[in-house]
Amino acid sequence: MANRIFKFFSTGHERSILIKKNVVASLVFQAFNVIIQFALVPLTLDYLNPTKYGIWITLSSVILWLTFFDLGLSNGLKNKLSEALAMKDYALGKSYISTTYFFLIIIALVLFVVFAAFQAFINYPAIFNSTMEMADELSKLVFWVFTFFLLKFVFNIISIVFTSDQKPAYVNYFSFLANLTALIAVFIITKTTEDSLFLVGLWITIPTFVIPLLASIYYFRTKYRLLSPSLSSIDFKKIKPLFGLGLYFFIAQMMTLIIYSSDNMIILQVLGPEQVTPYNIAFKYFSIVTMLFGIALAPLWAAFTNAYAKEDYDWIRNTVKKFVQIWLAVIVGVVLMISCSDFVYRIWIGDSIPIPFVLSVFMGLFVIQNTWIIIFTYFTNGVGRMKLVTIILCFAGLLNIPLSIYLAKYMNMGATGVIIATILCLLPQSIIMPIQYHKLVNQKATGIWDR
Repeated sequence: MANRIFKFFSTGHERSILIKKNVVASLVFQAFNVIIQFALVPLTLDYLNPTKYGIWITLSSVILWLTFFDLGLSNGLKNKLSEALAMKDYALGKSYISTTYFFLIIIALVLFVVFAAFQAFINYPAIFNSTMEMADELSKLVFWVFTFFLLKFVFNIISIVFTSDQKPAYVNYFSFLANLTALIAVFIITKTTEDSLFLVGLWITIPTFVIPLLASIYYFRTKYRLLSPSLSSIDFKKIKPLFGLGLYFFIAQMMTLIIYSSDNMIILQVLGPEQVTPYNIAFKYFSIVTMLFGIALAPLWAAFTNAYAKEDYDWIRNTVKKFVQIWLAVIVGVVLMISCSDFVYRIWIGDSIPIPFVLSVFMGLFVIQNTWIIIFTYFTNGVGRMKLVTIILCFAGLLNIPLSIYLAKYMNMGATGVIIATILCLLPQSIIMPIQYHKLVNQKATGIWDR
């Protein structure tokens, strides 16, 4: 048995061996992350009421929208740094990292100044569909969560470095440390204070920037000292190659956030904050599949960049084939999750929050569709062929919100209508992206298929 395990991790292409090791390590850390996230739900639900919990979930998803303000720089850095590391050109990699740091700091400062200037004029109770009694608490919460997010916005570059180096297990390790810290902090809060949405949001958010900050200080002094950012390495000429891909990444990322992260806000405004809670619980339950599948796929972005640059098309075909086979197993797993969803919900959160079975069915279908799309998204992102998928995502993003409102409110489908709208908007991407992959890997892509 030991020999088989050793053989599994030591045979095959060097790129594949690295992926295997990172996938297994990531699975361990992500398993702990799932346990922590599941533990946080009943803990915070018992501490807060469903309305406040729904507000927090909505706020945390809305804050994610701010990631598109990096203008695609992070994803542009991921590709360019992967190429630099493949060529072992550490000076080039250092320059890309330093330049990205500089511009992200400028963007973060601008966002903070603009937000601080308008903070006093924002009607938070209207935005979050809550009572005026919560105005002060919401104002403080949003200010500090926004500030801490901007810090994460900058310091999270260390995660891009590890991903570009085909070592995403470190990213999952950082996530585990942040989640564990948050769980401990929230547990202490529930035992020492009463019903404070502000404290919950504060202590869930603080670790998300402290852990990347500490990791950046340590790893840029040790493992990645040759890539350590410096003022002298900032090169404004690097902006064009970073933004060349970055523009497409920026638009695609913005549309993806609208598609995937607007659901909670739509439900909050159309159906009320208390309806966000059952939707989010169902989403968290089925997101286990997306997390596990994402762990296995995480090393592939940089690996596809490396393989495509070296014209190793056979490796790409074999890798995608294996993940399609895994995806077929995912379908079986999701069907089983749907069939036992009511039982799991009762064990997990009790009977206090009913979750419609039809919501679980369509949430499962969404996960099946999403995992299929992710396979080909990682390939097109990794090889930098973004124009076609960006156009598709623009149509999907513009259609998603009005269709979600129409199905949820006017067709009386409730929260289920919101996830159905997402599934419908993603159908073109589900079909077109595999076609583009086959054209690219068989070197038959021309025109928009190769841009």
